[in-house]
Amino acid sequence: MGRTRGREADKPSSLHRFIRFIPIDCHYFRPLFGTLEEALDYFLSLSVMPPRWSRKPDRKDPEFRRLDDRMTFATHVATFGAINSGLWFFRVFGEKTSELALPGGVPGTPWITAGWALALLAHGVFIFAIARYPDPNPPKKSGTGFGSKS
Repeated sequence: MGRTRGREADKPSSLHRFIRFIPIDCHYFRPLFGTLEEALDYFLSLSVMPPRWSRKPDRKDPEFRRLDDRMTFATHVATFGAINSGLWFFRVFGEKTSELALPGGVPGTPWITAGWALALLAHGVFIFAIARYPDPNPPKKSGTGFGSKS
């Protein structure tokens, strides 16, 4: 009973009905998509997220550790951007709206941003330049060559 059949399944959603004939004004997308609906259908059909891991996640696996560390760094960058944009928004907003042109928001905003940016830089240098992910189970060498015991 809950299934839609025939023409009901082919009906567009209310969002699609609303944006069906809105032309795209951006000249970058115009050659690719004629309407906003076509652009939305394309971008919503992409299934690149969330990242998938083909094996059971294990921190002992060097490939998983590398991916996990990079995703943690991406989360760090996103958090830095979101929080600092809010801090600076309120600082500039207070400055523009106060009669004395004094900065608003958190008083130490530049210091917070500078300190966090240095921590973010150190995190990035560690993840991309310093961190090594050796295999915990190196392949065993066979006893060949000089000094091998038979």
